[in-house]
Amino acid sequence: MLVVSLIIPMAVPAMAVSHVTWGDTITADTTLDGDLTGSGTALIIGADDITLDLNGYTLSGNSTGYGVDNTGGFDNVTIKGGTVDGFGQGIKARDVSNFVLKNLSFSGDTGGGHGHVIDIRNSTDIVIKDVTIVVGAGSPWWAEAIRLASIDGVEVINVDVEGGWIGVNFAYDTPGDPPTNGVVKDSTFTGNGLFGVFIANSTDATIKDNEITGAGMFGIYVGGEGSDVRNITVKGNEVSGRGIDGIVLNYGTSNNVVQRNNVSDSGRYGISLRGDVSNNRVMWNTVSGSGTDDLHWNGTGTGNTWKGNEYVTSNLP
Repeated sequence: MLVVSLIIPMAVPAMAVSHVTWGDTITADTTLDGDLTGSGTALIIGADDITLDLNGYTLSGNSTGYGVDNTGGFDNVTIKGGTVDGFGQGIKARDVSNFVLKNLSFSGDTGGGHGHVIDIRNSTDIVIKDVTIVVGAGSPWWAEAIRLASIDGVEVINVDVEGGWIGVNFAYDTPGDPPTNGVVKDSTFTGNGLFGVFIANSTDATIKDNEITGAGMFGIYVGGEGSDVRNITVKGNEVSGRGIDGIVLNYGTSNNVVQRNNVSDSGRYGISLRGDVSNNRVMWNTVSGSGTDDLHWNGTGTGNTWKGNEYVTSNLP
């Protein structure tokens, strides 16, 4: 007897489009069906293992509250696919793991006591990818585009930041806080008031293949007073503009590599080592057009190596 087995494939339904209102708590996979506008916080994450898809729509605030609030500490959450415009902070998270932000655009003025667009602290395994941030001119002067404090494992990839005090900050709130470790790569930072990239507290970070233009003071700054900064790789970056210095190692940071960067038109120093830094390697960089010296060392610290750099002016012995 011939037995014929007929297998009918089951269709996999697409994520349902959800109607939510301002201030709702999201506890299941949600795809927006329209723009949301209001004051205070737009949406609150209220469960683990969910995706919030903005679906091309915009959350529009009035420079108060959060665009999306995950301070409840929910894990395995993804936020993607839309615009967050004008909140006290765009996205704020605390004590989370496996938190993904991707394909998002942030714009408008921030406000309040912090004012950072993305603010994540005390967390693990964070991904910020394919994100655009324009910090509004009406934001407080201290507003940072991305502030990451005490994060064990972060990837900042293909992010485009314009304006703000700092483009991305591996930060600390008080001396002795755990470090933020991870990577910043393939990103652009333009017109940041203080630093493009600030590695203030990290024992293992890579800043690679980024473009930093027109920072008000320092393009890439490694070292934070009162923090632990070491084992940082700064490689393949394009740093330009008439701020103060292009790339700086300071405040006793050690065992770092500054390699194959192209630094041009710094207001004072192209690449500068100062503040008793030690055992750093500065190799195969191209530095030109600095206001004082392309390569600079303040004479403190030991074990620093300068090798194969191309430059015009230097105070090295």
